[in-house]
Formats: sequence, structure tokens, C-alpha cells
Amino acid sequence: MSEAEIIANFDRFKKILLKVEDRRDSLSKFLDKYEERIATSPGHDKASRAAASPGGLVKRSLQTFSHARDLCKMSAFADKDIPVDSIIITSLLHDIGRIGDDTGDFYLPQTSSWHLERGNIYTYNPEIKRMTHPHRGLYLIQREGIFLTQDEWMSIVSQSNAYDESKFYAGNESPLMSLLHAAIKITSMVDLQSSEDN
Repeated sequence: MSEAEIIANFDRFKKILLKVEDRRDSLSKFLDKYEERIATSPGHDKASRAAASPGGLVKRSLQTFSHARDLCKMSAFADKDIPVDSIIITSLLHDIGRIGDDTGDFYLPQTSSWHLERGNIYTYNPEIKRMTHPHRGLYLIQREGIFLTQDEWMSIVSQSNAYDESKFYAGNESPLMSLLHAAIKITSMVDLQSSEDN
């Protein structure tokens, strides 16, 4: 991804996120504090993913938002009253823990040739607390004073089937949770397909 594309994507990400008027101040402070890391963070650690490059996090988050908007037009979601602000917040911030935390980046360039040969182009920073990226994201969000609704919080924390949270909420998903999870799944499929096409 070119530097111009990274900058354009971040500008779009910021513009959309700051449409959430009731949380604009805290979101603006968060974006100002972590601007460079958000803009340049990869969205994945595996070479098999198109998002595994600088700027991948923002590009992937924008794609998730786009898929969520498209899904809202489908009959399954059309009659649900899902707040637009919640769609924006969860789509754009669900993966924000991939930037790391207030002490350092999450992804570091891989130095092990063995791992590189297996497509692991980043390694995880051992100097930051070990957390899942949804938990780290929620930590950052609350640390910066960004208020989340219960539905937003549950949608972010339960986003992956790999975590116990998704199993706990199974069968009790809110419309927002179902929407976010479906949008993430579509984005992941496209991300994998895009890397295969290159």
C-alpha cells in the first residue's frame, strides 16, 4: 500500500469516526494520540492476508464498515433498530487493539527466518501485556474515556469464535453483534481472497 493510500484511508477513517457526535471529543483525542500507529498498523500478522502490511488495520476496518452498511440493507437487518453510531464505533474500532497499547506496538517485524518462511511476517511485542486484541482494544478505548454502550462492548469482545466470550453469548446475540460479526467474516474472506489474487 502506498503512503498516499495509507494517508487517504486514515483521513476517511477519521472523518467517519468523528461523525459520532456524542463521543467526538474523546474520539478526537484518541485519534490525535495514536494517529501514526493507527494509520500504519498492519491488520494481520500472516503474509496470507492482504491486510498484513502497513495501513492494513485501517483498510480492513473501513471494509468492515462498508460490509456492515451493505448488510443493513438486507431483510435480516432491515427492520432492526441498530444505531448508526454503534455501527461506526464497532466497525472501525473492533480491531484497534492491534495497534498495541499505551506502552508500545503490538506487531514487530519478524526476525526469525523459520517464522518468515512460514508466512509469519510479524511477531508480537513481548514488552506489552499479553491480551487478545479485542480485550486490548477495549482497554485502550476505556483508558481514553470513550464511552461504549453494552451492545457495542459485547459486540467487540465477542467478535471471534476463538474466544470464550463468543461461546458465552451464543444464542443471545444482539442485532449489532450479529451485524458486526457477519461484516468481520465477510471482510476476512475478502482479505484472504485478495492475498490469493496477488
